[in-house]
Amino acid sequence: AKVAVYALDESLALMEVRDVIDGLAAIVLARRVILDEQTVAILRGLVGDMETAARADDKHRFLALNARFHFGIIDATHHRPLQRQQGVVRTTSQAMYLSHGHQPVRHGRAGIEHRQILEAIEARDETKAEELARAHIRMAADFWLRQLADDLKGTAGESSDGDFPAR
Repeated sequence: AKVAVYALDESLALMEVRDVIDGLAAIVLARRVILDEQTVAILRGLVGDMETAARADDKHRFLALNARFHFGIIDATHHRPLQRQQGVVRTTSQAMYLSHGHQPVRHGRAGIEHRQILEAIEARDETKAEELARAHIRMAADFWLRQLADDLKGTAGESSDGDFPAR
């Protein structure tokens, strides 16, 4: 398998699209009249497994579970046009995330963010679900931008576990 490499400006543009996709998916799923309990159970399980992978500093398992979580939310919407955008989710997950190194603090925070997104969806709070989903993507993008800057300066890993405010 080959992982695509994108220029910084294209990567940022993809993350902007991803921000909208994840926000819309959270809104659509939060407003569903009937939220399938099996889907909720699967998403809860993925969140728990991600938190375990983050604590174990198992980057590859965490990233695989992260992708399944985001795909699971989009799939559960049953919103065909939105589901057609999964290629953007896959691209950002593979091309950007896998290229980065040690990131246990970001993974731990992402696990908390995933749990909060799911709780807002379950509470049927469309506004909060969208806000949390979009903030999650922005925080991830900010983290990877900071890590890229560290890599370019030759200080990779020295500040990559710090706090990264959303844009």
